[in-house]
Amino acid sequence: MSKLKEVWNQAVKFSLGKGKLDAKERFSVKLDQLFDILTCKCQITSCERGGCDGCVIQAHINCSCSREKMIPLKDLAYIKGQKEKVGSKGPHQMGAPDLQEHKRQVRTLERQGMENMAEERRRSKEGNAAAADKAARKDVKRFLADGDEDLELESGAEDEFVPEVELFPETEPEPAA
Repeated sequence: MSKLKEVWNQAVKFSLGKGKLDAKERFSVKLDQLFDILTCKCQITSCERGGCDGCVIQAHINCSCSREKMIPLKDLAYIKGQKEKVGSKGPHQMGAPDLQEHKRQVRTLERQGMENMAEERRRSKEGNAAAADKAARKDVKRFLADGDEDLELESGAEDEFVPEVELFPETEPEPAA
């Protein structure tokens, strides 16, 4: 923040008419350039200087800064253009929106929303099933005799009443005479 305060104090001094004329001119030229607030001060080189052929990134950096201070590769070309521009025109001006990137981001957000909704539905179903099971157990316990409370509710007794029917008998068909 000291750099910002220093520049502001210079601007105030020059606006009040103090300071030398050549210093004021140098300051006014600097105003058209990007005020660099990046923590990474490593040199950004273009692909033409680096000898790259068919590079998508369009700029390279040999950075040894910590991960928090590094400039994302996606933004290197833009930042290089902003650092080199003088005036209001630069190589990376605002233009039409990047429709492919926008669609990708919208799809990602929609997918995340759908996943969140599915997770909420799953949780509510689990909660409803657990509540229904608890209520059923409570009803069964209420109707059990006083001495039968230690009985297991899921004893598998319902299997005893299902008659065993063989769907496909293993007998050979009788020959036709």
